Amino acid sequence: MTAVAVIGAGWFAAPHGPDEGRPSACDPGTFREAEVDLRVQVAVAGLDYPRITSDVRITVPRAVPGVENLLAGTESESGRTAFACLLGPDRSPSEVRNSPPAVVIGEGVVVITHRSTTDVVHQSTAWADFTSVQVDTTGRPWRLAVDSPIGLRFAAWEVTLIAPDRWLSAPRPWRSAESDGTQLQWPRSVPTASRDGALTTSLEYRVVSAELRPDARSTTTARATDRMHKPFTWGVYWLSALIFCLVVRWHVRAPRGPAASFESVSARRARRAVRPLPYLVVIAGTQAVIDAVLPTNAPAWPVIAWIADAILLVLLASTALLWWLPRTAVAALAVTGAAALALTVPDQSNGRTWLTDAAAATAAFTISLLLVVGVGKALFVLLRSRTDTPRWLWWVGATAATVLILEELLLTLCNQERRQWLDYPPLFRDTSQIYRYYPLDLLDEAAWPALLITCAAVWRYWAEHWFEHGHRSPLRAAIVLFAIGPIWWDVQLWGIWWWAWLLGFAAIAVFWLLWPKLWPPVLAHPAVDTDDLRPEHLRHQARQWYADRPPRGPAPSAVHVLIAAGPGGTPTSTARTAIRLVALPAFIAGTGLTITKWITYPLVPVGRQHSVILSLVDTIAWEAAKWLLAAAALGMAWRHLPGRRGPTKALPLILAYTAAPVTLFLLTRAYGGVPDWIPLADVGLFVLVMVFVALRVDLTALDGTHEAAHRSGRLHRILTALGLDALPRWFIEAVTLVATLLAIWTALTGGDASFPTAPADTVGPPIANPAHAPHR
Repeated sequence: MTAVAVIGAGWFAAPHGPDEGRPSACDPGTFREAEVDLRVQVAVAGLDYPRITSDVRITVPRAVPGVENLLAGTESESGRTAFACLLGPDRSPSEVRNSPPAVVIGEGVVVITHRSTTDVVHQSTAWADFTSVQVDTTGRPWRLAVDSPIGLRFAAWEVTLIAPDRWLSAPRPWRSAESDGTQLQWPRSVPTASRDGALTTSLEYRVVSAELRPDARSTTTARATDRMHKPFTWGVYWLSALIFCLVVRWHVRAPRGPAASFESVSARRARRAVRPLPYLVVIAGTQAVIDAVLPTNAPAWPVIAWIADAILLVLLASTALLWWLPRTAVAALAVTGAAALALTVPDQSNGRTWLTDAAAATAAFTISLLLVVGVGKALFVLLRSRTDTPRWLWWVGATAATVLILEELLLTLCNQERRQWLDYPPLFRDTSQIYRYYPLDLLDEAAWPALLITCAAVWRYWAEHWFEHGHRSPLRAAIVLFAIGPIWWDVQLWGIWWWAWLLGFAAIAVFWLLWPKLWPPVLAHPAVDTDDLRPEHLRHQARQWYADRPPRGPAPSAVHVLIAAGPGGTPTSTARTAIRLVALPAFIAGTGLTITKWITYPLVPVGRQHSVILSLVDTIAWEAAKWLLAAAALGMAWRHLPGRRGPTKALPLILAYTAAPVTLFLLTRAYGGVPDWIPLADVGLFVLVMVFVALRVDLTALDGTHEAAHRSGRLHRILTALGLDALPRWFIEAVTLVATLLAIWTALTGGDASFPTAPADTVGPPIANPAHAPHR
C-alpha cells in the first residue's frame, strides 16, 4: 500500500501536458463601443452571510475588431485574451462561477452574459466579477465598488445596485445616481475619468461606488469570521473539545483506597484508551490557533509544519502503544516515518526531486496508518474485550490510509480546477509541499472520529464496573452518556460550541436533576418496598395485581413498580434492552437524516480541503452514537426518572435534547437567518423514536404478566387469533419510517439553506508558494 501511495503521488506530480500561461494583455478600450448592463444585488434574507450576486450583460457590435475572437471560446489563445479583456484576467478565490460566459449572436451584435456570486465571510474584500465589497469590522460602513476591466474603459455602463432597506448610501458619482431606498441606479454613460481619454496604467478603474451600512446580524457574522477574531474562535472550539476529553478522563479516573484493588480489567482498559486523547486535541488546537495568528504567507510555515509533523509522528507512535498495537510494528512504522521526514526537511537550496516527493508520500502514509489502525484497535479492544490485533485490521487500515492520502491529491486538483479562469493559474503539482501540511489537516479532521473512543470507553467502564458492584446511583453515568452522545452531536452538528454546551447542561440540570426532585420517581415513593426488586418477585406481584384488580390509589401499583425496576432489574440490563429496541427505528431515522444532510449540505465546499471520506465517517459514526447513547442513557436512568409509564419517563431526555436546536432555530428565524428545517426534523424524529423505545421498554417489563388478567379486549383477541399480535409494534415502526420521509421532505422544501461559497483559511496552514496553491 505504501508503494501504491507513492506511485499515485508520482503520477500526480508528473507533467500532464503544457500549462496555459496567463492571458496576454489587451489595449485599453479594446471594446470601446460595447455596452455593459450590470446588476449587483446584496442579499441577507434567509442567508447565513451576506451574498453578493453580479449579473453582467455585455453587448458588442459585430463590426468591432476582435469580436470574432469571442466566438472562438476559451480554447484558443485569442479567445482567452478577448474574455480577459471583457471579464478580467483573474478570478477571486472566493468567487463562484457555476458556468462559463454565454455567448449569443444577435442582429449585428454579440451578447455575453455571465453570473458570479460570493459570500462575505472570512475575508476583508469579497469579489464578484467587477464588484468588490471591502468589509470593515471596526464599525465603519462597508465600501461597495464596481471597477472596469481594461478592455471596457470606454464602454457605456448602466449599473444597478440592490441591497436591503437603508443599506445603500453615499453614491459616487452622486449627481447621476437615482435612489429609491433599496437600490441605486446610474443611467448608461461612460465613466467620468474615461471621457477625456486620461487613462492610467492600472488594470482596473472605478466606475461607481457606494457605502453599505449592514445590519447588526451581518456585522456580527463579519466580525465572527474575520481573521482578526479567528484565534479566539478556534481557541474556544478546541477548548470545548479539550474540556470534553478532560471530563471523560476525570470520570474514568482510577479509584483510591481499598477500591483500587478490586478494579476490573474493563475499567483499566477504558482509562488507558482515553489517556492520549487530550494530547491529540492540544496538538490540533495549537496548530489551528497558530494558523489563525500567523499571516497566510509567513515564510516560517514550512519549518513550523515540518516540526509539527515530527511531533505528531512521535505522539501517534506513543498513542499506538497505549492502544495495544504491537511494539515491533509501531517501531517499524515510527522509524520509517522518521526517515521519510528527514528527507523532507525544508531546504530551498536542494530544491524538489523525486526522492522528496516519495519521502513526503511515505511520511503521510505512515502517519495516516498509525492514526487509523490505532483508533481501530482501541475501539476493537473496548467493544470486543480482546487485545489481539487481527490481520484484517492492518489490511483495512493500510487501504484507508492510502485512500486518504490519494484523496488529498484529488481534492487539491478539484479545488485548483475550480479556481482556474481561462486555464490560469497552472495546476500546482508539488506533492512534497501538499503532504507537508496534510498530517495537520488529517489530525484536525480525524479528531472527532477518534473521540468516539471516549464513548466506547465510558460505556465499557460503567457497563461492567462502576455501579454494578456497589450501591451508587447510575444517574451520573446516564448523564455523561447523554452529554457525550446526543448533546455533543447537537453542538458539533450545528456549530454552536460553548453557549450550546451551557444551554445543554442547563437543560440537563433542569430536566434530569431538578425534575426528579419536584416529581419523585416511583421507587422513591414511601409506599414502595425497595428491599426486594428481583424481576421474578416483582412479576409475581404484578400478576397478582392483574388478577385481583384492586382499586387505584395515590400509591404506585405493583405494575408501576415492575415498570420502574426495568426489564432486567438492573440499570445495565435495562440499557441493553433499550439499545436493542432502538436499533431498527434509529437506523430508519438516522439513515433518513444523514441522507438529507448529504443532499442539503455540500460535501466538497469550494476552496476547502476537508476530506470527504472522513466527513462521511464522522457523520455516520456520530449519528449512530447519538441514538445508541441516548437509548443507553434512558435505560441507565430508567428507575430514577419520574413518571409511572415509559413515555413519561422519556420526557426529560426529550426536553434536554431539544433545548439547543429549537433555541437556535428560533433565534435564527427571529434575526432573519436561514430557515433551516433540518434541526426541527431531527428533533421530531428524536421525540418519536425515544417515545417508541420508552413504550417498548415499558411493554418488555410487563411481558408475561397478563396471563392472569381479564384485560384482553376484543381487538387484542382477534389479532392474536390471526397471528398479528405484533401489529402495534409494526405500526409504530411504520410511523417512524413515514415520519422520516416527511422529515426529509420538510428539510428539503421547508427553506433555502445558505452555505459559504468559499470559507477561506480553514484549519491548517497554507501551502507554500500561495500563488499556485489551492485556496485554503
